[in-house]
Amino acid sequence: MMKKYSILFGLILAVLPAVCFASIGVGVGAGQITYDEPVHAGNIYILPAMTIVNTGTETAVYSARLAFQQDQVALRPQPEWFQFDPLESKIEPGSAQVVQVRLTLPLKVIPGD
Repeated sequence: MMKKYSILFGLILAVLPAVCFASIGVGVGAGQITYDEPVHAGNIYILPAMTIVNTGTETAVYSARLAFQQDQVALRPQPEWFQFDPLESKIEPGSAQVVQVRLTLPLKVIPGD
């Protein structure tokens, strides 16, 4: 009976460090996405892709979305104008996923929107 407890206790101690030191992390290799050419209403533009890296120790699901810095003074385009492919990715630790970014301007857009 004593052997069962010591084996179980040993297994719990062996698994405990892996659970305690697991982490979720992310790295995004995009920087600032800029488009230097004039854009026109109704057109679709393929923007530079970005790479999402799982820097953690656990598999995790990541999604892409448009976000602005709070004090950003540049124009803020509408989030629905941007599409990300894939929108959501399950990424293994140390692995990466390239995400394509597309800008679709509405037919009736006012310059400066």
